[in-house]
Amino acid sequence: MTATTRRGAWATASAVTLVLALTSACDSGDGDGAAPSTRTPATAPPDPTTAATSPPVSRSPTPTGTAPEDPVEAEKEIREAWRILFAPESSVDE
Repeated sequence: MTATTRRGAWATASAVTLVLALTSACDSGDGDGAAPSTRTPATAPPDPTTAATSPPVSRSPTPTGTAPEDPVEAEKEIREAWRILFAPESSVDE
């Protein structure tokens, strides 16, 4: 087994271990490992008893995919806005 193959095997084993650790951390938290039964899947039809009182679910807007006319200037404006936002001396009005 070459060093490259060995590193690939270790990387794969590490990735699998990480996935398993993250998956086990997502259990219900009650210690028995069973998934909570109170969750409703996102594809379930609405409950007729609560449908009349629940507000409608709005979808996120679809991104347009357009870029600013001047990307460099747009980046400068964004950086300045963030600087003002986090500056201790800036006022709420700014």
